[in-house]
Amino acid sequence: MMESHSGPQPDSQPRFDVAIHDRKGQAKALVQVKARLGTTRAWATKYWLKLDALGQRPNADYFLLVTPEKLYVWKTAKAKTEGTPTCVLDASVVLSSYFKRLGTGPEGIKPLAFNMLVGAWLDDLTTAASPGTENEELARTGLLRAIAGGTLREEPV
Repeated sequence: MMESHSGPQPDSQPRFDVAIHDRKGQAKALVQVKARLGTTRAWATKYWLKLDALGQRPNADYFLLVTPEKLYVWKTAKAKTEGTPTCVLDASVVLSSYFKRLGTGPEGIKPLAFNMLVGAWLDDLTTAASPGTENEELARTGLLRAIAGGTLREEPV
């Protein structure tokens, strides 16, 4: 059974699964991992708007909401009031090599394993000399350049 979190809770402190900081310690990207299937652009937009309404808008250049099937990316400075993601990618393609290593796919992965998979992917993105072809569209957002050489700081699941 996949997790059923609907989004941020009122009166809670901003909490993101992973923060990626540059060499100067500045947060470049905040990442929320949801092992939820069947998400849509509308669901992601609603998630962003909840963050915004609760005063928890990500304080970094980029915000990623990662699910086993979709990768939603916001350039926070360009995020519109309607909250639509800057870019939506097929996570099953972007993360395909990681799913293969685990011998599973988006439908079969458990939440903790998915969090670990995303952590490994993010670590590889920050240390990669050049992005793989599965990351070309992600590279066009500027995210890969922003997090190159960065460090990950994970919060406990």
